[in-house]
Amino acid sequence: MIAIFLTAAAIILASTLLAGDAVFGGLGVALIFGTVSAVIASLMVVPILLFQSDLKKHFKLD
Repeated sequence: MIAIFLTAAAIILASTLLAGDAVFGGLGVALIFGTVSAVIASLMVVPILLFQSDLKKHFKLD
């Protein structure tokens, strides 16, 4: 989990340089918000969906 946060922090910090540019500002902002949404999805949404799904029933593990 710490690797995900460190990678996301590196991408966000590097994208702040792009966000301040007049030409590539949109790309920098898109990278920042895309990274934030990907971290939220991978650390919160996916585990919740896996917890709520009934994998034992689906794969007939009982």
